[in-house]
Amino acid sequence: MRDVACGTALRSVQAVFSGEFVMADFVAESLDFDAASFGLLCIAFRVKVGSLHMNQAKFEESLSCVDLDVTSVLWGDGLTVAGRASLTLRCPQVHLHDTNFGAGLSLDESEIELLLMSPTCKTLSLRGVRSRSIHASDTVITDQSGLIGPVMSDYVSFDRSSFSGRTELEVLANSLSLEQIAILDETTFKIRYADVSLDGADLGAAVTVVTGQDFSWVHYEGIQGEFRRFDESVFRQRHGSETARIVSLRGVDASHLLLVSVDLKRCMFANALNLDSIQIEAAAPFSNTPRGLRGIWWWTPRQSLFEEHLWRAKQPRSSGWLTEAGLPEMLRSPYSYRPGDYGIGPERLTRIYRAVRKSYEDSKDEPGAADFYYGEMEMRRRSTGTPAVERGILFAYWLTSGYSLRGLRSLASLCVTLLALSILFAQYGFAQAMPLWRALIYSASFSLSLPYDDAPNITDFGMVLQVILRLTGPLFLGLTLLSVRNRVKR
Repeated sequence: MRDVACGTALRSVQAVFSGEFVMADFVAESLDFDAASFGLLCIAFRVKVGSLHMNQAKFEESLSCVDLDVTSVLWGDGLTVAGRASLTLRCPQVHLHDTNFGAGLSLDESEIELLLMSPTCKTLSLRGVRSRSIHASDTVITDQSGLIGPVMSDYVSFDRSSFSGRTELEVLANSLSLEQIAILDETTFKIRYADVSLDGADLGAAVTVVTGQDFSWVHYEGIQGEFRRFDESVFRQRHGSETARIVSLRGVDASHLLLVSVDLKRCMFANALNLDSIQIEAAAPFSNTPRGLRGIWWWTPRQSLFEEHLWRAKQPRSSGWLTEAGLPEMLRSPYSYRPGDYGIGPERLTRIYRAVRKSYEDSKDEPGAADFYYGEMEMRRRSTGTPAVERGILFAYWLTSGYSLRGLRSLASLCVTLLALSILFAQYGFAQAMPLWRALIYSASFSLSLPYDDAPNITDFGMVLQVILRLTGPLFLGLTLLSVRNRVKR
């Protein structure tokens, strides 16, 4: 059918087309091919219709639609194409539920407001697709071995999908949901701007999530041969930075996961497995703790887990910590979210901190691991499951040296100890009274085993003070040097 203008509907329900089917320069109010059967190659070129129905239709070979303009809705539930389906279309809504594409599905260069599909296909191509929302949940891809995308959309979902074959997915979006996805072969997700959720993902092979690169969507050859690019201005105004934000790794086995230049400031890690094997290649991707003078303490910022922020925010005197109000929108679903859902206690936070610390140590990033060691010790000290004696020791360790990570604190502890013992020496430690400044010099020399001329006579109480000096002086000096080493070691 060529150069046809049909003012009403064309219905071919359960029709059988045994030969090659070609439709070109065709205009109609609607086309209905529900349960139709096409024996040979089917081609549609420059077709404009109000609605297109292909529910339960079967194509024995390939389906090709170029410049297909559907002004209302395209229905293809239960559609089966034995060969490859290639559709370049403009359509507000596309429904492709429970479809089967034997040799693959291509929607290259399509403009779609709402794409709902759960296909089973050998390959999937979404190169240059622009859409308001893409729901590709329960998609089964059996042999991708190539690129999916680049695609631009406000929301993209591949929940419960399965990817086989070496795959690359390129997405520019506000939100990308990959919950309960199954990865069977090496896969790379190249993402800009989006909040990304990997809740419950089954990562059976190496998975890389990377952001901030000059991906192929910036410049690529369109199928018509022109030089095109996506307009990112709306995303840039909303987010500022193109960095992708991982918002949830709950329940993920992270042993095969590599995160490159991503933001983890509001990422949830509860119930994640093998976090000690996760690889993180990013500069300071986690949230910082509050800083500055708070009460009588000066807070030094460190990298911390978002879940620690949520727990701290519920404690007394907790200003400055992030709260559940800062949860990403995709984690605040009105159907599943209740205030308090994302809170975990110090016991579980201790295990998460320990695992992430080990991953940094294994990558030889000792300064990066130091912040997570501090967080681990803080959660042990705060945990009600820690014995009281151990909590007391941890409190003294924190107070005097910040777990050997706060050099100024351990140096201050050394100075305070020397001053206090010098006052006691000046009053009670010497057989004859001595000025405080001389007692201070003597205490410093004795604690560091330095020679001191004209040593004074010592009382019995002074001998006790000498023992204390021998213990505390080298201890605090060692903690000071250790804290410097922990911060500069590579």
